[in-house]
Amino acid sequence: MTKSQGFSQRWLLVIALPVLAVSAQAAPVIGSALKAPLQQVLEQLDQNQPAVAVQALLRLLERDNLSRYEQATLKRFLAHAYLKGDQPELAIEAFEQALDSQVLTTKEQRDLNYQVGQLYLGQDRPRRAIEQLRDLDPAEYPQAALYLGRAQSRVGAHEEAIETAERRLTDGSQPTRDDINHLLALYRQAGRPEPAKALARQALAWYPAERLYWRELARLRLQLGETRAAAATLQAMERLGLLDTPRARDRLIELYRHLDAPTKAAELLEQTLDDAHRETKDATRERLAAAWLQARAWDKAAAELSALVADQARPDPELLADLAYCHYQQGQWTHTMDTYKACAAMLVRVGKMLKMRMSRDKDL
Repeated sequence: MTKSQGFSQRWLLVIALPVLAVSAQAAPVIGSALKAPLQQVLEQLDQNQPAVAVQALLRLLERDNLSRYEQATLKRFLAHAYLKGDQPELAIEAFEQALDSQVLTTKEQRDLNYQVGQLYLGQDRPRRAIEQLRDLDPAEYPQAALYLGRAQSRVGAHEEAIETAERRLTDGSQPTRDDINHLLALYRQAGRPEPAKALARQALAWYPAERLYWRELARLRLQLGETRAAAATLQAMERLGLLDTPRARDRLIELYRHLDAPTKAAELLEQTLDDAHRETKDATRERLAAAWLQARAWDKAAAELSALVADQARPDPELLADLAYCHYQQGQWTHTMDTYKACAAMLVRVGKMLKMRMSRDKDL
């Protein structure tokens, strides 16, 4: 079933029951001669025969003795038959003809405004969607504000879209995730991180286990320069078991180092090292060694640096220098001298290689 078919099926009963019922009120009604044919149309649509239903409705519309209300009602049924057959443009045309008749009840008119507004939005005609949706009562059509905000956003009316979305969130009930996500996206488009941060915090009160809102709160706090608050947010995610992506974990590691808490960074890196693939282990180990150096944990830094040097056919002189310094800080004089000599030898070798390459380039 397509989106338009599902849309049609949801609304068929909305129009069919009042139309086919016997009304005791002084409201427009259809004649008894149409009720049986319309019942057949409903059965055809229920049996997934929209083309048959369309032809039946077109034949009914050819009758000479139809009232304007009956014509408008048949147009409504025809629109839903077109939707059932996945022909949204023809459905919109039929709906518009029903609206233009000006004979529908106020409730029927508003229902059509709501339906056609959604169709226009689905057909990427946001300005027409706004025309249909903007005057609807949110108490009667709670989702109308969501569709209206999306339409306003698509035409670049971001401030109007934000006002519409904010009104929807202040109606006293707990908003859906769709409502929250929509407003967060609007705040981002408009470059308004402060209200976005406030919304992300409130969203966590409504949905405390929602990873998206924790990430958004951390991101916004970083954007606003609230480094410690961002770190606290990521720490909370870690405690809740929500810090399960490498990017999020890396962000917390760098925040720890920035906040001069290298031991915390190193502890996270050790967990990362256990999970790292072979191709990322060396990079992770280098970061771990740097964290232990920053924490002045010389023995742990030396262990990581020794493992890195042992895995390299030609050890990096910088790593050797750091390793020698760790040995020096621990009073390991023999290891210090041996490592410094190895570092110097590598530097000499690098110097000779550089000199040879420069000489070769000069000859060329």
